[in-house]
Parts: sequence; C-alpha cells; structure tokens
Amino acid sequence: MHLEKHHHLNKQQMIEVEELVNNCLKTDGLSRELYLDNDMNLYENLDSFFLLYEQQQLISVLTIFQLNEREAEISGYTLPDKRRKGYFTTLLDAAEDELLDLSIYDMVFVVEPNSTSGKMAALSFGASYIKSEYLLRLKLEDYTKKYSEFLSNLKFIITPLTSKDIMQAADIHSEIFKTAFHESEELIQNILECDYMVCYVAKLDEELIGICNVNYGMEKASIFGYGVLPRFQGKGYGKGLINYVLRQLIKEKVGEVTLQVNSNSKKAMRIYNYLGFQIVSQYDYYDYKIELEE
Repeated sequence: MHLEKHHHLNKQQMIEVEELVNNCLKTDGLSRELYLDNDMNLYENLDSFFLLYEQQQLISVLTIFQLNEREAEISGYTLPDKRRKGYFTTLLDAAEDELLDLSIYDMVFVVEPNSTSGKMAALSFGASYIKSEYLLRLKLEDYTKKYSEFLSNLKFIITPLTSKDIMQAADIHSEIFKTAFHESEELIQNILECDYMVCYVAKLDEELIGICNVNYGMEKASIFGYGVLPRFQGKGYGKGLINYVLRQLIKEKVGEVTLQVNSNSKKAMRIYNYLGFQIVSQYDYYDYKIELEE
C-alpha cells in the first residue's frame, strides 16, 4: 500500500478520484459526489485529500472539509471489493494526525442515509448520529418569482461585497451562524480572493443585514452561508435577497443552483419551497471524537 496526502489534487489525481467515486456510487446506488477543492477550508496549510494506492491503483479516498476551528467534515469512499480490510481506517488515522496538529478534535462523518457501508463504518468508529441535511436543487429555467416592490420602497439594496465592508460582513456572518468573528472574517476573505465565488450582501440604509455566498461551477452554482440578521427576519428581506441572487444567476446563464439546509430549519425550508427548490438527497451527520493516545 502507498498513502499520499495532498493540499491540492492535480488533474490526474482528480480523474482517479472521480472514477473511484463513480464506481462506488453506481455499485451502492448513491448520488453524493466529493467536493475536490480546498478553497473553503479555514486553514490554508491543511492537507485535505488522502489517497490510498495498491499496486498503483487508487482503492480508497478520504477528504476533509473544515469550515471552523472546532470540527471537520469527513467524507470517503473505498472500492467495493476492497472494503472491510482496514484501508479506510488507514486513511482516517492519517487524517486524525493532520487534524490533531491543528488542535482539532471533532470529526463529523457525512453519510447518505441509504449507504449501508457508510453508516456501518461511522458506527464502527464509535460515531453517533447528530443531524441530517437536505441537498436542494432549483432549475432556474423554471424560476418565475418576482422581486418585491415593498423591499424596493424600503431602499433594500443588494450588491457584491467589496473589501471595505469585510469587517461588517464578518460581523453579521458571525451573528447569523454563531461562529467566532475571526473564523467568519477569514471565510469572507477567502471568498473575496476566490475567482469563482461571490459574496452578496443586503443593505438597509447602509447597514448590512444579510449575506448570501455563491460558488460557481460549470453551468450551475451552489449557494451557501445565506441568512439575515435575526432582528430583520420575518419582514421579507430573506426572500428578497435570495430572489436577487437567483435572478442574477439567470442573467449569467447559470442553469441550476443547489444548496444544503438543516432538516430542522423549518423556516428556511418554507422559503426554499416557496422559491421552488426540490429535495434531491439527504445527508446524515455522525459525530466522532478523536481520542488522544496515552
């Protein structure tokens, strides 16, 4: 066996990983693809891709997605005929060492509900179920909602974030999503510096009240970090913000947009249903504590 860990994947490695994942998805009847970039990770020096080879064949892969300094999301796939032989455990051990070097002790395994092998693996490591999230999708050619005149009358302005508003954007992101200010600041900064991401902010009388981030792909995009300050919720600003972003995506010839939402977020689900989003799949999250060796 040969284990490699990488900060970035080159073109050939991406092809190998995609082939392995597609093999697993087809065999297991699953649909979740891996995100093969590290642009969203909080720590720039984090090695987030772990590859295990046997006689030059990629047999197992593990990825780390780290949005805050407390925990990291773990996803992985092993070829069907190579399972239950300890290969994924080898990758997990290496990932634990990487996270411990950064003083991160909590992992969260991301598993599709109908992934028997994924669920068994998470439970075998002592992980426990904590929540579910839905992946939602909207085909923009079907989107017909109109921008509210009421919001226009309130001088509700939405623009891409500029560097002069980074601190204010980080402040409202921290309040909305209950993250540490410096984590929100670093995330916002990373988005601004990324060529294929845009942070849209909503302003009311020059005060930032909402935020919505877009990650652009090939003819499709994903929305993340979308929310409005609690004291401005229930007034239509949230619908106005995401409505603007969706109409902007239509202008840019984007065909569809996806986002993830916590299954317990009833208020958010009502907004997405109103906009026409459909549930594509569900992901379950299992919490796992890294144990320090004596």
